[in-house]
Amino acid sequence: VAPIVPTLSQELGAILDSRFGAASTQYSGLVQRTLRSLREERIQLAQHLHDVRAAFHEMLAAVDNKQPVVSAFVKEFNEVDTDMRFDSRTKAELVLRIEEMRNTLWTLIETRKAEVETRLKETREDGWVEKRDHALKGNFGFMMQLEVDRFFHGVEMLMDNVGAVTGELPLEATEGVLKG
Repeated sequence: VAPIVPTLSQELGAILDSRFGAASTQYSGLVQRTLRSLREERIQLAQHLHDVRAAFHEMLAAVDNKQPVVSAFVKEFNEVDTDMRFDSRTKAELVLRIEEMRNTLWTLIETRKAEVETRLKETREDGWVEKRDHALKGNFGFMMQLEVDRFFHGVEMLMDNVGAVTGELPLEATEGVLKG
């Protein structure tokens, strides 16, 4: 004996088809919007990284004042008469000038290091990464929720179909399916 295959009425079929079409259109539109948002996040990431790299390169290329200090010392050293360079008092004076130059150079280096560390700290603590992380988590969470909603909408459509075919209320007809 062949099983009897129940059929849906035209009106019910049209209603279910309309609901499924509307749900599919809404799902597709929201997925496209979310993927567009993810593309925009990627563009923002690339632009931000470019800006950070450019600022870092600019900072590295910045002229410091160490070379003029060394050039001034060399000029003064070369102005000292060659015969006087061997005099103990002149040697002591030159050593003193070297120490002064060394201290000046270290001061310049420490100032530059403090500026670089400040810039690095500002870059690390600007909150940009945390904001982007939050936005990405929100987008992916929204996409997961869309998938869950789509699944439950499909289950709801199946339950309505089963209920229409069997003549039972959808929850009674699928009670065993939902409980496992």
